[in-house]
Amino acid sequence: MREIKFRAYSKKHNQMINYDDLVLENSEWYAMCDSSDFDVDASPILMQYTVLTDKKGVDIYEGDIVQEPVCGENLLRTVEWNEHECCFVIAIKNACLQLTSEITSILEVIGNIYENPELLK
Repeated sequence: MREIKFRAYSKKHNQMINYDDLVLENSEWYAMCDSSDFDVDASPILMQYTVLTDKKGVDIYEGDIVQEPVCGENLLRTVEWNEHECCFVIAIKNACLQLTSEITSILEVIGNIYENPELLK
């Protein structure tokens, strides 16, 4: 059975929230931030786990920025959900490449689009 888990980015607190700190209540997701204060973010940005890991064994999530070695260069790609294909992909210009264990075995997660947007510039 496929492991289903999420993480979330809290814009309110400018931090990534572990899936253990996400709560679904009345069809709305809430993120428990700064557990000492029980501060809740009522609108976290959810990212689903792809069920795949990179070459170092790091879990790959939607929204991650991965580094792909191509012809001696390290190209940066983003992990996205493709609704038309019903799968996770890495964006490549005007196309996309479905994530598979063969592909992820050469990729390395180096950040995500929320905490490290400067990587994509």
